Amino acid sequence: MLLRVKDLSVEFKTSAGNARAVDGVSFNIEEGKTHVLVGESGCGKSVTSLAVIGLLPGNASLQGGQIEFKGKDLTKLSRTEYREYRGSEMGMIFQEPMTALNPVVRVGHQIEEAIRQHRHKSPLKNEDPFKRSVELIDQMGIKEPEKSYYKYPHELSGGMRQRIMIAIALACRPSLLIADEPTTALDVTTQEQILSLMKELQNDLGTAILLITHNLGVVANNADSMSVMYAGQVVEEGPVSEIFQNPCHPYTEALFRAIPSLTSVPGSALHTIPGSVPPAVEFDRMPSPCRFFERCEYQDERCFKKSSVPGHNSYCRRET
Repeated sequence: MLLRVKDLSVEFKTSAGNARAVDGVSFNIEEGKTHVLVGESGCGKSVTSLAVIGLLPGNASLQGGQIEFKGKDLTKLSRTEYREYRGSEMGMIFQEPMTALNPVVRVGHQIEEAIRQHRHKSPLKNEDPFKRSVELIDQMGIKEPEKSYYKYPHELSGGMRQRIMIAIALACRPSLLIADEPTTALDVTTQEQILSLMKELQNDLGTAILLITHNLGVVANNADSMSVMYAGQVVEEGPVSEIFQNPCHPYTEALFRAIPSLTSVPGSALHTIPGSVPPAVEFDRMPSPCRFFERCEYQDERCFKKSSVPGHNSYCRRET
């Protein structure tokens, strides 16, 4: 197993009190496989990914759990030791490339920075950073790679900037690629190009991918397994095909019902989930283990029983 995340909890210190943004999250990723964290905005997906790669903001802290990467518990490492993994063993595609890229540094230099930082490691020892950067730009399908190397982010389209972000993330041939909403704000055609590129690179390099998204269409075609998150917790997990065919948790079921269908009557209202997710500072006072209880159409006294089928777990009263 390449990555094991077990009982991960993250808290933020805020003026309103401590906010438990991630509470007891667990999942595994095998080499060469894609695992997806899915759920609405604010459910803890991005915070989980930042915890894995060791980039939590200053007001956040781990409150428990393990992040085991290649058999090593990363939570026990110092900041300096963690930096040796980040960028080389683990790469990350951030959510918005226009803000993630430095606007006053040429994109080629930004790719080179990652290579120079870890060039003491094999297999980068004998590689020329400039040539490797141009090679990556070309590999991303960007025309005139040497000319594009010297461009600034504002001179590139949204899709090209996203490809540069992927190039930076893959510069040191990482074993794990974390992609946080890699297709956000891109048109449908560009989305498909980016996802196809990621899949192609995964097949070529054997890289495992942790994909964060709220787009279930992306999940269906680009993942092996998934975890559905709600209010900082995983409410359902299992193989993508199994969950799509047999969603066991009412929140998962509601997410699927909210997807527009080709057979929908034009002008008809989309399905909505009543109520709203409470602030993270209130998570500890919510019903446990199912935080969806207050918004659930099936709620009753049996909601606190964990039901499951092999490899597919869900907190729900319904028999599977």
